[in-house]
Amino acid sequence: MYRITQLFLLFALLTGALKAQNYQVNFTGTGASTSVDSVIVQNLTQRTSLKILQGEILHLTNFTTGINKAKNDAKGLVLYPNPIMESGFITFNASANGSCSIAIYNSMGNKIHADKYILSQGYHTFELSGLNAGVYILKVSAADYSYSYKLISKASCQEQITLSYQGIEYSENKSSLLKSSSEDNLVAMSYNDGDLLKLTGISGNYRAVQSIVPVESTTVSFNFIACSDYDNNNYGVISMGTQTWMAENLRTTTFNDGTDIPHVTENDEWANLPTPAYCWYNNDEENALLNNYGALYNWYTVATEKLCPIGWHVPTDAEWSTLKDYITEQGFSGTEGTALKATTNWNLSPGASGSDIFGFTGIPVGYRFDSTGIFYDEGTYTAWFSSTEYNTYRSYTWHLYYSAEYLARSSYGNRSTGLSIRCIKD
Repeated sequence: MYRITQLFLLFALLTGALKAQNYQVNFTGTGASTSVDSVIVQNLTQRTSLKILQGEILHLTNFTTGINKAKNDAKGLVLYPNPIMESGFITFNASANGSCSIAIYNSMGNKIHADKYILSQGYHTFELSGLNAGVYILKVSAADYSYSYKLISKASCQEQITLSYQGIEYSENKSSLLKSSSEDNLVAMSYNDGDLLKLTGISGNYRAVQSIVPVESTTVSFNFIACSDYDNNNYGVISMGTQTWMAENLRTTTFNDGTDIPHVTENDEWANLPTPAYCWYNNDEENALLNNYGALYNWYTVATEKLCPIGWHVPTDAEWSTLKDYITEQGFSGTEGTALKATTNWNLSPGASGSDIFGFTGIPVGYRFDSTGIFYDEGTYTAWFSSTEYNTYRSYTWHLYYSAEYLARSSYGNRSTGLSIRCIKD
C-alpha cells in the first residue's frame, strides 16, 4: 500500500481532530532554582493525579491502556507502550525532507506490512494497531536516516494492520519528544483536549503552581520563589497579573520573629478575644492539615504585621480588589469565585465546586464565630482577612460561598472572628 502525505496535509491533520492526543510536557525552573525535583500533576477535569520525578516527561494521551513509559532502543525513535496491548505509538525524527518507508517484519523475517510517506523534516508520530500477538521488527528507512526496532505485541487482533498518522512537531517548536528518551522516562496520563491540569513544581523548599490546558507538546517553566514561614512550612506560590500569591492558606503557629501565636481552643476564651490567637477548624489539627485547610486566625494576629513569612504580607483590601479585577479581565466577570474555588470539598449544591483555573484552590474551610467561639460552615464557605480596617471593630474581608459564583467583599469582618489567611509577596 502506497500513501503520499503532502506538507499541507500535515498541517491539516494537526489542526483537525486526531484519533489520540500525543502531547508531551517537559519541566524546568527559573528564579530561586533552575532544577525541578518533582511535579504533582492533577487533572482537575478528570480528578486524577500523579507524580513526575526529576528527568521524567509527562505524556498526555487519551489512550493509556498498557502505557507506562516509553522504550527507545534506536536513537531517534520511540515506541510506546512496548509491549503493545491494543495499539501503540511510534515517533521518530525525520532528519530531512523526502520519502520514507515504515515496514514491519515477523519473527521469520517476512515483511507483513509496509507504508510509504513523503515527510517534511521534524518529529512524526504514527499510531500502530491491528498487530497480533508476537515479536516483530519495525524498520524506518529513508535516504538520510534509518531506524530498526524490536517490538512485542500482546494483542489478539483480527483487524488489518494499520499505521495512522498523528502529526508532526518541528524541532524549533520545542520538540523534546526524543530528548533523553533512552532513559525510559515518559510517564503517561489520561488526557482529553480541554482538560485543565494543575501543576505543582517542587525544588527543595520551593514550590510553584501553574494551571494549563495543553494543546501541543510544551515545556513548563516554574518560577520558584521562596515562601517559608518560621515553622519551616513551605508554600506553593502562583503569579496572577502583577501579583504573586500563596497558592494555599497559611498554617504557621509562630510569628515571623519567632514568637509563638497563642493557640486558643476553648469557645468561651475565643469569644470576643481582643488579642492575637489561632486555632484549627473544630480544633482538629490532623483534619485541617490533611485537607489543606490551614489555620484560622483572628484579626489581631494580622495587626501585628508579623504573621506572614518574611518578604510577604497579609493583602490589603485594595490588593484583593486588584486580584478580582485581574480575574474579571480574564473573562470571569461575575464568576471570579468559581475561578478561585477548588474542584473538591465544596458540598450541598450542584455546581458548588469551582474550576480552580488559576491554581488558587479556595477550599471551604468554614470559620469560627467571634461572639461564641463556635465553628460554622465547613464545606460551604470560606473567607480571608485583609489588613485594611473598616472601623474600630471591623475589617474588610473577602468571601467564597457554595451557592455563589462571585468573589464577595464585606466590611462586616469582626476582628475576633477566626478566618483563613492568604499572603501576598511584598
